[in-house]
Amino acid sequence: MAAEKMFSVAEFSIIPLNNSTKRMNAAIEQDVAAISRIEAVQMILKTISRSTKMRVSLVSRMTDDSWTACAVIDDANFGLQTGSELDLASTY
Repeated sequence: MAAEKMFSVAEFSIIPLNNSTKRMNAAIEQDVAAISRIEAVQMILKTISRSTKMRVSLVSRMTDDSWTACAVIDDANFGLQTGSELDLASTY
């Protein structure tokens, strides 16, 4: 499976965010929209957050150099939103 088609469920404490105003490309927008149409996603993320006692959980779209949040529970008020992007080089 190509890296650009992978989805993951992740949890974290603090991440550096790149909340630039650049527009997502069409493929990313389609994937974010597809995840948002799955009603169970928000309940799954809430369950993950509750059971792990983490205040942030998300579904993200991974590429070779970045990830984009497709669904977010951000009870820690990090400012994460659907469409937030993180440069993977900042995580390794």
